[in-house]
Amino acid sequence: PGSKGIAVRIISCYGDDLWKAQFDASAAAGCSESGSIDNGHYGNPGFLEGKQIYPIGGADADGEPSMQCSDGDEAFNEKGEDKLVTPVESSNNDATSHQHDEVQDSSASDLLGDVKVLSLDNTTNRIPVDDEELNVAEGGEGEISTEDHDALLLEAFYFSLNTTVKDKMLPIPVSTLYAGHIIPAVKDIGKHKLDMKKTKHRKIGVFLKEQASLDLISLSPSKDGKDTAAFLSKVNRADQQLRAAKKLLQNNPNFPGPKSSGEGKEKLKIANLLIVPQKIVVAMNLDRDMVSAANAKSDDRKGTGFLTGPECREILVTYLEHNDLFDPNDPGYVLIDGPLGDALWGQTKKQRQAAAQSLTKANERPTRLSRKLLQEKWSSKMESAYAIVAMPGSKILSLKRGQPPMILIEVEKRQGNKKFTTRIRGLEEYGIDGESFSNDVAKRFACATSAESNPEGRAALKKGHVECVLQGHLVNELQALLTGNAKFSSHGGAKDGGYFIPQEVIEVKLRKGVSKKKV
Repeated sequence: PGSKGIAVRIISCYGDDLWKAQFDASAAAGCSESGSIDNGHYGNPGFLEGKQIYPIGGADADGEPSMQCSDGDEAFNEKGEDKLVTPVESSNNDATSHQHDEVQDSSASDLLGDVKVLSLDNTTNRIPVDDEELNVAEGGEGEISTEDHDALLLEAFYFSLNTTVKDKMLPIPVSTLYAGHIIPAVKDIGKHKLDMKKTKHRKIGVFLKEQASLDLISLSPSKDGKDTAAFLSKVNRADQQLRAAKKLLQNNPNFPGPKSSGEGKEKLKIANLLIVPQKIVVAMNLDRDMVSAANAKSDDRKGTGFLTGPECREILVTYLEHNDLFDPNDPGYVLIDGPLGDALWGQTKKQRQAAAQSLTKANERPTRLSRKLLQEKWSSKMESAYAIVAMPGSKILSLKRGQPPMILIEVEKRQGNKKFTTRIRGLEEYGIDGESFSNDVAKRFACATSAESNPEGRAALKKGHVECVLQGHLVNELQALLTGNAKFSSHGGAKDGGYFIPQEVIEVKLRKGVSKKKV
């Protein structure tokens, strides 16, 4: 694949045993009566003055044919005279013929090496050379007919219209429709390989015009008007044949069909979580099951201590209710008891020493506080955590303490000119292979790219991470590609990326001399 031209490997030469096998018995007899098979030597040492043929065995030092032959052949008779082998002699003598066939098979096998030796076609006395004949000779099913190619093309066309070609994508160039939708549909169907030239239409444009005449689709011309079928502009989703094909596809549980680019892929979301510090748990004697998220809705979070905001607030409310701390005179306020005050306003030993040295007042705790301010104080004392969630389905991919990792996009100006270089790192934190992403960007935006595992003069990377170096100012394009949000860039290459990274984890830095691009 990918190579061009025709490669030829010579497996036979003029006058050798394989060449002689093309003659049937009558032809060989006719040659014998004339005394020769051919008048020329054609560079074959087995010829002797163009009249007789020695078995293949090479030539001696003087350039004369060698008298040594393979097992089963004799080069001399009993009197020591030369004994030349001709096709008619080998056919007239059964024993000699049997021995000669063995020499033929051995010589041909040695000459062909690992190439399969094809037997003669008994009906035509020739070797099959056509690809279709070769498949039949080897027991294959052969090429499919023109009618089969037509049926496969129509099936793949219906398949692509029902799966990957969406109305929001229209109009779409016919070349993109064929290469990006119909051909992949043929592979998904899993049948024979489609050869457009072997259909009755021979060209995709002719086929689409036929479908347009049946009111299945609508086509629009190119700007110059020369190509009347340059774009697929509309699909008639109410067409009975198309709906029937879709129904068959939907009724097949084993193969629901491929998804369009971006459809069915997991969209990543960041869920901010909280963890109750152990010292607060001990100070307030909180319920261990509530603190460990034992009753969390997600099985992945149960018993981990990673709490959502409402779950964390419920722990505080439960404590207040259990200890009757709501102000009976004003339900909007809460009374602060000793454990609650120690947990939220208590100071560590180092903090008390620092306050004493600076002669500042100790952290005064209130005796009564509004519920709103208490909730804010409570949340500020919690440890931050996060979860990377795949949507739909709310599947948790990662649970970690701290803040979610950032994907850094940085643009710098090249020295000595007005061109720019864009660098991006941190993709691996969200399951994106850096090298594959670099290659994808190169194809989408037609720019030079590279992936560096140890960039010189830059901050060190984690093991297994790379920094993608891209040619040009690509901040807007990368944001659109990663998030799937077209508001960042209208560049066609940024569409249908399928990465779906949350915008809040993307950080952009513009170095000195780099201005913000307009959308």
